[in-house]
Amino acid sequence: MIVGDRNFGVFSVTHWLHQAGHPVVFRLSIDRVTRVLGKAPRPGLDEQVVWTASAHDRRAHPELTQESPVEGRIIVMHLHKRGDREPTKLYLLTTLSLPAAEIV
Repeated sequence: MIVGDRNFGVFSVTHWLHQAGHPVVFRLSIDRVTRVLGKAPRPGLDEQVVWTASAHDRRAHPELTQESPVEGRIIVMHLHKRGDREPTKLYLLTTLSLPAAEIV
């Protein structure tokens, strides 16, 4: 399993790891999650997605096509830590089939 932070959670990296058979858990930015979902993420979300290469991804990596998607899940959790005023917001993409509670 490959675990990565936001700079690794780009389509090309996720695609190549997925193609090589490596399950992934990547933290994504809220902007990227919103684009993949096609809507604003909400706490507690655990939704199947098909992530496809954007036009920018295809320009940067011509070998990627719309026919090279990554199937996975977006998990959104807001974690509350005692003493913190604001929750820590996690936006994860995973190809694992484990329950969200086991991934987070």
